[in-house]
Amino acid sequence: MLNADQVQELLEACGAILRGHFSLTSGAHSPVYVQSSLIVGDPVLGQRLARAVSSGPWRSGTTCVLGSVLGGIILAYEVARTLGVRAVYAERLQGVLHLARGFDLTAADRVLVVDDVVITGGTIHELLQLVSSRGAEVTGVGVLVDRAEGPLEFGVPYHVLAKLQVPSWSPDVCPLCRQGRPLTRPRHGRL
Repeated sequence: MLNADQVQELLEACGAILRGHFSLTSGAHSPVYVQSSLIVGDPVLGQRLARAVSSGPWRSGTTCVLGSVLGGIILAYEVARTLGVRAVYAERLQGVLHLARGFDLTAADRVLVVDDVVITGGTIHELLQLVSSRGAEVTGVGVLVDRAEGPLEFGVPYHVLAKLQVPSWSPDVCPLCRQGRPLTRPRHGRL
C-alpha cells in the first residue's frame, strides 16, 4: 500500500506537479497545478494508484465506480477493473453533470465515486447528487489528490491518497499577480 509521501513522490517523478502561477477551474490562483493527465496517462502508474484507491473501506460491496469526464474517467475505469465491477461516467452538458450516453444507475447499485484532483469538492458533490437522484447508494469517495485548503465532508467514507497543502487566492489578492508573474490557464489538459 502506498502512503501519502510515496504518492507525492510518484506525482513529482512523473511531472504531474507543476509550479508557476495558475488559474484554477474555480477561478482561484495558485502557485501549484496538478496535471492529472500525466498521472493516469502512464498505465503502470495509473494501475498502481487505482489499486491504492480501490483499497478503501468500500472494497467489498461496491457494484459500480463513477467518475467524471475528464478528470475521473480513466481512474474510474482502472478502479472498476481492480474491483471487478463496471465503470460509469458522467459528463457535463450545459453546465450540469449527467450520466454519459448509454450509462445508468439503479437502486440496486452501490457506487464508489472517484476523482483525480479535488480542490473545492464541487464536482464530487455533483456526482453524489447524481447517484442519489438515481436511487443508488454511495459506498464512498476515492481521490488521488486532495488540495483543498480545509477539510472536505461528503457524508460517506472519504479516502485520499495524497493531501497537498497548497495556497490559493482570489485574483484580486493574488501575490503572484502583484509580482507580475505570467498567469497560465490550464484547460482540459492543455497548458
